[in-house]
Amino acid sequence: MADAPDRRTILVVEDEDPVRFVLTEVLEGEGYIVLATGGGEEALRVFADRPEVDLVVTDVAMPGMTGPQMVEAIRASRPDMRVILLSGYADETTRQGTRTDERTRYVQKPFGVDELAEVVRGMLDDAE
Repeated sequence: MADAPDRRTILVVEDEDPVRFVLTEVLEGEGYIVLATGGGEEALRVFADRPEVDLVVTDVAMPGMTGPQMVEAIRASRPDMRVILLSGYADETTRQGTRTDERTRYVQKPFGVDELAEVVRGMLDDAE
């Protein structure tokens, strides 16, 4: 758990309820404000209403709109948005269109709570 609350806002997008719950609990435990959604379309609506979002944590493979498609839509209005892409698929085909750079990190599922917290902190610290 973080020493002092970090009131930055993270948009979590995950179609599996148990995974979304764990992500939310971990990130709130680190002191972040978490906006959790079950899919890309819902996430875009939340994102449009909440300009304070500092980071997006999203599953890559979701029904309907994929994580990379949602990120592309978000970056149309906020090109600097930092994103963590989560996937349980190791093959390169699932990462097509998901280049990693200073704004984007890829985290393979399953991952540890400490690993997630470290990647989130790093992404937010790099944004400062």
